[in-house]
Amino acid sequence: MAASRCDIMHLPGYSASSLNRPVCDSMRNLVFFVNDASWLEHNRVGIAGINDPAVAGGSQANSSRQKAIAELAGISAGDRIFFRLGRSAEHPTQIVGLFRATSEPYFDPNPLFPGAQRVDHRLSLRVEFDCLRNYPNPVEVPSRIVLEFVDAISGISRVPSQAARSIG
Repeated sequence: MAASRCDIMHLPGYSASSLNRPVCDSMRNLVFFVNDASWLEHNRVGIAGINDPAVAGGSQANSSRQKAIAELAGISAGDRIFFRLGRSAEHPTQIVGLFRATSEPYFDPNPLFPGAQRVDHRLSLRVEFDCLRNYPNPVEVPSRIVLEFVDAISGISRVPSQAARSIG
């Protein structure tokens, strides 16, 4: 049976070190959800801290953590990241810019920097990023169409649902 363009890299010439990423997926588009307070901390140091479901505990903590890690495991340096800043008294829901992952995901339970108030051990699944394009006037986007917005400006037909992740 012929492999489709998006088959996982079990094709000749690819190895396990190729991260088992889909052949057609050299770059992913991700949407991370932030609030005003956490965005200031993430953006200050260029590290996105993602919720670790195991911190909350509960009967589903382990399975939720495994799911979160599995979703993040596919992130590679070069992937595009959009940050969706949630609605507040000061502004509507908006996309604040276009960013690029600069690291593989990793675990770090320490605060992002001394004095960080929001991004601490609860947001210990991390990926580093840098800014490709800052939107001086952030793009206002109703919550229900964030993924469609990313699809449209990325020129892709679909963003997987697991690509949207709340990070605090």
